[in-house]
Amino acid sequence: MTIDRKEFFSRIWKWMIGMWALISFNGSRLVFSTLKNDSQEDPMAQKTKFIHSWILNLMEKMDENLDEKAKINLLEGCGRACAESHAKADALKHKGNLDGWLRVLKKWVGPENIQMENNAVRVIYSKCLCPIVQDHPPLMSKTYCNCSRGWLMETFETVMEKPVEVKMEDSIMQGGKHCRFLVSWGQTDLSY
Repeated sequence: MTIDRKEFFSRIWKWMIGMWALISFNGSRLVFSTLKNDSQEDPMAQKTKFIHSWILNLMEKMDENLDEKAKINLLEGCGRACAESHAKADALKHKGNLDGWLRVLKKWVGPENIQMENNAVRVIYSKCLCPIVQDHPPLMSKTYCNCSRGWLMETFETVMEKPVEVKMEDSIMQGGKHCRFLVSWGQTDLSY
């Protein structure tokens, strides 16, 4: 059985809504009882804890219920959407100008964290840059880091005006010291 991209994302969206409802219903009793009983903790900190817990549960359920390709596609799509919302305007300013784009990235992550290698660029983050988990990155499924892969794909493809591949080499979420990605073009055999 094959399904088209639109149907695939429709099914994933419905599944995520169902998971959210289940987690929210079961988790809300705990969260709201905590909100009522723990008046010492800042409500924003409580909300942040809830979000982290929700994301951990979502990733766990995705790993249990989706095949590897579906998980990767879903998180890459999230990363691409994030880039569309938050970085694509900067990438478009450097369309066709890789050196200009790399200068922007060097400002964001530090010049030592962008390394050019023939037809590839290694991008290194010394901390998780995802605003959802950056203040308290839980160790979770490496699937989550495919969001960063999607972000890098979207921005580099915008700048270079051609497809790129992104390989995750290391991840803070998996206990690594850094997040490390290799963005390449002109090669066809990068497994992730």
